[in-house]
Amino acid sequence: MAKALATIDQISGGRMIAGLGTGWSTDELQATGATRADRGRFLDETLDVFDAVWGPDPVTFRGPRVIIDNASVLPKPVSKIPVMLGGGASPKAVQRIAKRADGWLPMLTTPGPAGAAELRASWDRIREMASGYGRDTSRMEMVVVGNVTFTDRPAGPARSAFAGTLDQIMDDVHTAAEAGADELIVDLNLDA
Repeated sequence: MAKALATIDQISGGRMIAGLGTGWSTDELQATGATRADRGRFLDETLDVFDAVWGPDPVTFRGPRVIIDNASVLPKPVSKIPVMLGGGASPKAVQRIAKRADGWLPMLTTPGPAGAAELRASWDRIREMASGYGRDTSRMEMVVVGNVTFTDRPAGPARSAFAGTLDQIMDDVHTAAEAGADELIVDLNLDA
């Protein structure tokens, strides 16, 4: 994966951004022989591998699942590829984002002012923790992910964010902006 991301970074002239998470699909975890308990540890090792292979050659890395012994690993990225991490509900996930990520990929779950306040508070907590690790938080970004589902009629008061009419979806876009989002990913994958 590190080589594939570096290749895309080379082809794009240094515009690659890696968005990663621990995963959520039980089927995918079972297919790889992993459990939910393994997810954070496996992501940490992946980030460690990225740091190693995107650095200078020769690369030597020893982890529980990956061993690289005195190897030349090409291509190298144009510059450091920003890594954005999704999730962030558990204390370990928040710590991982604060310590290692260039940004956060949260999902807005609650529409309206309550959702904006909830998201803003979580982002403030992540940046405060990152600052405690000596990181420059002005370089970190929050990119909200909106899994959009359009409906013909307005969704009721118990609706999830980014589900409803175009007007309701636009309200959620504004909510993400009010929460301090630097960008918004509009994902139409669920709206089939």
